[in-house]
Amino acid sequence: MSRLTYTNRVITETLRLYPPVWFSTRATSTDTELGGHPIPAGSMVIFSPYQVHHEPRVYHDPYRFDPDRWEPDHAKATPRTTWIPFGAGARKCIGANVGIAELTIALAAIVSRWHLHPVPGEKVRPRAQAVLFPQATAPDRATTSLSSITSGALRVRGAQGRIRTPLNGTTSARPRPSPFRPR
Repeated sequence: MSRLTYTNRVITETLRLYPPVWFSTRATSTDTELGGHPIPAGSMVIFSPYQVHHEPRVYHDPYRFDPDRWEPDHAKATPRTTWIPFGAGARKCIGANVGIAELTIALAAIVSRWHLHPVPGEKVRPRAQAVLFPQATAPDRATTSLSSITSGALRVRGAQGRIRTPLNGTTSARPRPSPFRPR
């Protein structure tokens, strides 16, 4: 997975634009001040990773999808505490590394077999619930089923793109063999 550098940058940028958790809480351990307002110890503070990730003082053109902002030279200039899709510190999500590994493997497997095309004129609009979800797009924009995956195993609703055809250009043929299985 270490060789999938662009895939990792795409995932990092996607999690910056659309962190799974849109707000979180913390309790202050000492008296502190935030934005000129005193906050006593034991106070509950609510913060939004979504807002932090879209701060123009940190991220140039913060609403633009730009995986290249995570190239090593550029990423060094980004403060570590401003990319927090899984939280940070002692309360960071225990599954963050596993989640990123799963995303990397899944994305690499999908793009190695399928062409993904954004739906023209459609924008992903996050819908805040317990976690951020994309708002559903019109049913005629839904992703078609994949011939290599058993029926019902993959269902994409409200996706920003379509899986149109396998790389060989036909809709009925099987996709290329997986790079993760011995041939």
